[in-house]
Amino acid sequence: MNGNDYVRVYYHNQKHRIMLLKEYLIENGIEEVVELNKRGSMLLTGDIELYVKKEEAEKAKKLIEQFEKENED
Repeated sequence: MNGNDYVRVYYHNQKHRIMLLKEYLIENGIEEVVELNKRGSMLLTGDIELYVKKEEAEKAKKLIEQFEKENED
């Protein structure tokens, strides 16, 4: 992953939420979704981040808004 080609579009501290969103983005046409786990191994604190290619960032952000509305806690 070349850091200049990707932008962070989402982060969360719950692995299952990240997995669901990542699958949702891929199913809706985002070709590549990169997951970066920044959680500490001992206490499992911190966030997991999702990155997409710059040219797909706006589409991904709109899909994330839609996902959030459909999956409100």
